[in-house]
Amino acid sequence: MRFITANFFRKRARHGPLPLPKSMMPKDRKFPLRYSDTRTCWQAIPTFIGGKQTFYNYFKPTEKTMKRIYTKTGDRGMTRIRGGVQVPKDDIRIETNGTLDELNAVIGIVRSLLPEDHSWQTLLNDIQQELLVIMSHIATPEGKLNPKPLHAAELLSSFEQKMDAMLAEGGIPTEFIVPSGTQVVAQLHFARTVARRAERRLWTLHRQQAIAEEIMCFMNRLSDLLFVMACQKHQHSKI
Repeated sequence: MRFITANFFRKRARHGPLPLPKSMMPKDRKFPLRYSDTRTCWQAIPTFIGGKQTFYNYFKPTEKTMKRIYTKTGDRGMTRIRGGVQVPKDDIRIETNGTLDELNAVIGIVRSLLPEDHSWQTLLNDIQQELLVIMSHIATPEGKLNPKPLHAAELLSSFEQKMDAMLAEGGIPTEFIVPSGTQVVAQLHFARTVARRAERRLWTLHRQQAIAEEIMCFMNRLSDLLFVMACQKHQHSKI
């Protein structure tokens, strides 16, 4: 067996992915394999020296390269939106998406507090997925096409049906409610307030750049849904 030398990795660092040496290619493989994670390659050197594993067996042919999480462009208060356009970090698009991201995270907390087979899980997951699509549209500069389709109008109908069913069961609260109760109830109220803030940010952005009407309706109805969910959970917790 031939061991890969340090020189192999130096060339990799300078010139990019290199093909696997023929001497280490499995006989049943007839195409060259390329790997591009230099850090993982260096970590693998002790394994080769020990002679316990081949280069091919150590790496998966389908392994993908992960880009760095840090770009350093944000160190000076700038970030990028869809299409590579640079904007300040306090740009209204960034502020709006930051609030939508916060809302998505809070809904994730609500889901983590509910049983996995709870009837709300599917709807809440659909909401989280749609929030990601909406964020993509918000990050798209005016005049550029976003290929990701919106499903906000379809979910809007589901929201109204769900609220009608819950309100028929428990009725509409007739007085102001103090956000409290169980963890689920408290987090639902928190999600409601973040949804309202996200809606306000969207209207601020709407004055500068037109936002699809279905997005605005979706956000307005979402906060209503979260409120009704909190009320129903609060009533059930008293039983």
